[in-house]
Amino acid sequence: TDCIHLTPTCADNILNREFTASKPNEKWITNVIELKYGSSKKAYLSVILDFDGSILAMYLATNNNKLVFYTLVKEIPSICGKHYLLYSDRGFQFTSHGFKGRIDQVGLTHNMSRVGRCIE
Repeated sequence: TDCIHLTPTCADNILNREFTASKPNEKWITNVIELKYGSSKKAYLSVILDFDGSILAMYLATNNNKLVFYTLVKEIPSICGKHYLLYSDRGFQFTSHGFKGRIDQVGLTHNMSRVGRCIE
């Protein structure tokens, strides 16, 4: 695995470019998007999508530190007792110890792209 010498919260690339899913809620993808508005303001949109493109949860905020937690918390009630794969890049939000703890707590399998390969 390419996670050995990286952050301890790194996850393996289980998906290995297999982006199709055989049923809804089998594979999810999450990311944070920076939105600029006004002369120098920023907002951040955190989204969890099913691999069919449907939006499962989203959260918009002007501070992106805890943004991914809020988005995940919105989706937690539908996760209970199920085992899903959550795909993300290696952004600081997704490699944090707090995010890893939350993923483990709800029983999701976290998949991360390889370093420098956001769509893998």
